[in-house]
Amino acid sequence: MSDLSKWNGHGQVKPEEENEYLKDLCAYLREQQTLSEPTKNEDGVMTCEIVPDEVAAHAADVIQELFERIQKLEYELKEAKGA
Repeated sequence: MSDLSKWNGHGQVKPEEENEYLKDLCAYLREQQTLSEPTKNEDGVMTCEIVPDEVAAHAADVIQELFERIQKLEYELKEAKGA
């Protein structure tokens, strides 16, 4: 499982650390688990299973996509300023 402990007590993430931090955060989110909807087993007892957390995984995808867009815009801005 991904470990975010190296970022605990780290304070604000520096710009040069953003990529590594977001990579670790997204990996952590993609590994999250949750409980399934309860179902009755053959004995009539309600049970749940541990399943991947689809919302956390989706959040990781959104974070990654937005960060990539920000990086692209920053690059385009630097190029425009240099032109």
